[in-house]
Amino acid sequence: MISKALILLTKLGLTKKIFKILAWVFLGLFLLFAIAIFTIAGQMMEAVNEYGQKEIERQEELSQHNIMGGTVQNPRSNYADNEVPEEFKELYENIAEKYSIEWEVLASIHRVETAFSSNNTTSSAGAIGHTQFMKCTWIGWGYAGCQGGLGNADVPKDEYTDPEKIKKYGGEGVDGNGNGKADPNEISDSLSATAEKLYNDGVNEDIEKAIFNYNRSDEYVADVLKHYEEYKSNVSFVTAGIEDLENLGKGASGNGEIVGEMALPLERDQFINNMTGGIGSYDGHPGYDFSVPMGTPVYSIVDGTVVETNSDSPDHPPGRSLAQALASNDLGNFVRIRPDDSPDLMVNYMHFTENDGVLVKEGDKVEKGQQIGRTGNSGKTTAPHLHLDVLENNEYTIEASVPWYEDLMEQLESSSDD
Repeated sequence: MISKALILLTKLGLTKKIFKILAWVFLGLFLLFAIAIFTIAGQMMEAVNEYGQKEIERQEELSQHNIMGGTVQNPRSNYADNEVPEEFKELYENIAEKYSIEWEVLASIHRVETAFSSNNTTSSAGAIGHTQFMKCTWIGWGYAGCQGGLGNADVPKDEYTDPEKIKKYGGEGVDGNGNGKADPNEISDSLSATAEKLYNDGVNEDIEKAIFNYNRSDEYVADVLKHYEEYKSNVSFVTAGIEDLENLGKGASGNGEIVGEMALPLERDQFINNMTGGIGSYDGHPGYDFSVPMGTPVYSIVDGTVVETNSDSPDHPPGRSLAQALASNDLGNFVRIRPDDSPDLMVNYMHFTENDGVLVKEGDKVEKGQQIGRTGNSGKTTAPHLHLDVLENNEYTIEASVPWYEDLMEQLESSSDD
């Protein structure tokens, strides 16, 4: 039937015309299809760019609010060879006088180890605190977990900060501020321990040998001596912007504020004023971000059980690019807690600092208001902040997220009205 029709059309001279029409029809359909594809692709690219721009704006805002400062780290990191933060001057002089050493060598060690506490993170070898002590050096090599190791033993903080245990195991930790704890993350304790070690190693008789005993590297000795000579001959004291010297590097103690059935994850003022990104602030963001300095205490908002933690991710310096952040495959240091009264929910706290930022472990029972960690800049982030989400069945989607922040804010407002 079809072949007869074609023969008839040929005889009538219509075949070429029909094929020409069909060709134009197919060409038109192809162009429409191509336009549709380009339109969809353009919309997708626009969405990606919008997502990226929102993330850039959010992270820039975080960066503006976080300068590695507050009560945790020195907000300034760049110094000329002869410069010393004036905020440390009296502390250096008092500690140096107590241990009969020169303050300039103490300042030089502090400068080289952590840039005057502007990079107060755990070293690659595991050294901690303002002047970088290995935990086994701090508590003493007689401690059971230190024998035969390299110094980075898994020593609980309540043990390596206990002056009695330090005395028992022959450690070099010092309770420099007399608060009953010898904590390398407390500036007075760390500098006092350094001063005592330098004195015991004969710094007044052979400064090079004492510095070498602190860190067995000729390059290290040369670097410390360079600053020491500058401070002796031409010191310049400059303002670093440290507002609370005694709490520099030290997490706040105490408990979080309980409001109704939950507790605030941060101090009240930070909780109210420092929320910089909520659920859906950009695609795929199911929680809340709080722009707070590194080391800020974080509290459990619920009674529950710690399901999982991670504490192996490094902190990144502020100003890290978005591309670098997104290239990171990890969530940073985090704590996951399953509430006692809602086992289908999961509370996730992310981006804790590597510097003793995670204070609980898997299986721990926690109470609302209990400190569980300290904020940091680990994982997919460009600036220090806390990300906190509550998810149903731990499904990381906006649809599964619980708007707990609004509930707590309402309760805060209600309590203020009463």
